[in-house]
Parts: sequence; structure tokens; C-alpha cells
Amino acid sequence: MNNPALTTAAPPTLEAIWGKLQEVESLVANVRNEVAHLSREGGSPPVAENVSAPELSPGETESPTVDETRSASAVLESEREKMQSELDEKRAELNAVKSEAEDARALLTELETETTAAQKSFVEIARQQREAEQVIAQSAQARDQLAAVEEGRAEAGRKLEELRAKEAEYAGYRDGHAAAQQLLARIWPAWLVTPEFSRWRVQIEDAIHAVNAPPAATLLFSALHGYNAALREAGDSRVLLDSLRELSRRLFAWLKELGQSEEEAAAVAQAWAAQINRECAGKAEVEVPLPGNPAEAGWMLFAPRTGSADIVSVQTWCVRDAQKRPINKAQVTL
Repeated sequence: MNNPALTTAAPPTLEAIWGKLQEVESLVANVRNEVAHLSREGGSPPVAENVSAPELSPGETESPTVDETRSASAVLESEREKMQSELDEKRAELNAVKSEAEDARALLTELETETTAAQKSFVEIARQQREAEQVIAQSAQARDQLAAVEEGRAEAGRKLEELRAKEAEYAGYRDGHAAAQQLLARIWPAWLVTPEFSRWRVQIEDAIHAVNAPPAATLLFSALHGYNAALREAGDSRVLLDSLRELSRRLFAWLKELGQSEEEAAAVAQAWAAQINRECAGKAEVEVPLPGNPAEAGWMLFAPRTGSADIVSVQTWCVRDAQKRPINKAQVTL
């Protein structure tokens, strides 16, 4: 007969089936033992016809017959086989789950390996990216440096061109200066270009360049040019002597036009005369009369007057030749 304890409404779990199977196997073993015991006693006991079963006392159960026992054993065996089948199915399912779990574990291991490799690859890519960024930064810095070098080279080229232009300009100035020096050497006496006498030369230049240039400065400039040319003339010495007389006449006139006193004009004339005598040594010589000194007829020209014979004013100096003879006497006023 069926055991109500073995009937379930829902599919049991693997642990429940295993427990019930153990229970059924235990019951089947008990039934088999009982059947074997009855068989050893000679089969089932005879049943008397029209004899009713003895009455049972309260609490006493009726012993099962061999057929009932066998029937119960068969039912239990059937239940056991059913449960064994279910157990086998569950075991198969468990094995499938275990296989899937192993596959999943293997896949997980593979994924972990790939993840580790991917992480390493990511780290390597990040490192390469940092290196690439460094290279890019270095390239940008190198480009900036190259641009600075190019700019510096262009600036150097511009400065070189400026220097070349200035050099050419300086060469022009130098050539012009050399030409100007040559021209000055032809126009001005060498001593009048020295620092000691340059202020007189500058005053003459400023005067002749003025809008309303005074005639005395222009005539003095012309006389200086004539003297300078005559000094270089190797021919007639009379030209040099006459140019010296004309120079003194224009010098005294210009100094008085500047407002110089007779004494101051004579002092300037004496300074000029010292340079001329040095420059004309062996060719000519000049001598300056001094205001307040007595007039001397041997080398001076003057109009006689009653009273003092002292010099009051000087118009020219005395010009002597190489033999110290007065060729052009000094003109003075008493």
C-alpha cells in the first residue's frame, strides 16, 4: 500500500529526495526481512472457512498477511525506483549544473586572464600615451625653440643688413669725410684746423653761412683760401707775400667788426702770425705792430701827426721776404 509520507505536492529538492530514498530503502529492507521470515515458516497460515477473524483487544493491531506485505513491498519498491529515477535526474541536472559551473568558472578564469591582460595593455597604452604626450610637448617646445631660432636668425639677418647699410653709409661718410678733409686742407691752413684755433675757423664758417653774412667774414675766408693756395705755389714768391698782406688787412677788419679792441685784435693777430711764421719759414715772415708802441718808419706806414708818435690803431701787419726785408710795411694810425 502507498505510504502517505512519501507523497509530495511539489517536486522535492535533491536533499529531500535523497532523505526519502533512504527512508524507503529502509522500509523495503524491513519488508523483505519480514517476507523472508514468513517464507521460512512454511508460507501463509491457513484461513478457515466461515471462520471470522478473532476480535482484537483495544490497542492491538492486526498483523499483515504475506500478500499485503508483498504488495506493500512492491509499492515501496515502485516508490523507491521512482525516487531513484528522480534522484538520477536531479544528479544529472546537478552534473549539468556542475558542468555549466565549471564552464562558467573556466570562462571566468579566461575573462580574468583577459581582464588582467587588458589592464596590462591599458597600463601600457597609458604609459605610451604619456610618452606620446611628452613627445608632443617636447615637439611643441622644439617647434617653439625652432621658431625662436628662426626669428633670431631673421633678426640677425635684419641687423646684418642694417650693419651693411650703415657700413656702406659710413663708407660714404668716410669717403665724404676724406674728400672734405682734402677740401679743408685746400681751403684752411693746417694750423687753423687745430683745437687751439678751431674756434676762429668755426666763427668764420658760421658767419659766412649766415643769411646776412657780413662782408668782412667773407673777404677773410677768401683771403685765407688765397694764402693757403699761394703757400703751396712753388713759383713766384710775390704771390705769397701779397696774399699775406691781404690776409692781415681782412683779419684786422673782421676782428674790429666783431667788436674787438685794438689791443685784443693785435693779440689775436700775433697768435696767427706765430703760426704763419712757422708755416712759412724760409719763404716769408710777418710782424704785428702793437698799439701804444712808438711807430717805426722802417717797417711801418703811417701819416705823421703833431704830438705823440705812438700807435693807436693797426690796419695790417708787416710782411717780410725770405731775407727779412720788409716787402709790405705795416699800416698803422698814430
